[in-house]
Amino acid sequence: MMPYNDDAAWTRVQDLQREMESSRIWAERTADVLGLFARPIVALVEMAILTFRPLPPAPRTPIRDEPEPSQQIAS
Repeated sequence: MMPYNDDAAWTRVQDLQREMESSRIWAERTADVLGLFARPIVALVEMAILTFRPLPPAPRTPIRDEPEPSQQIAS
């Protein structure tokens, strides 16, 4: 059976706690930084969508059967 060292185990537990706390702090900072970059990027994408969307079709003018004014005078 392996000998068990209480001091080494306690040191390892403290190291794990420090690593977890550090990881939690970095995760919070990363979320904050991503949030700072995400807002302007989302605004740019929205502007691009509004700018480059297709225009609605132009209204069609009805075709008239009447002759043009220049042809009416000549007749």
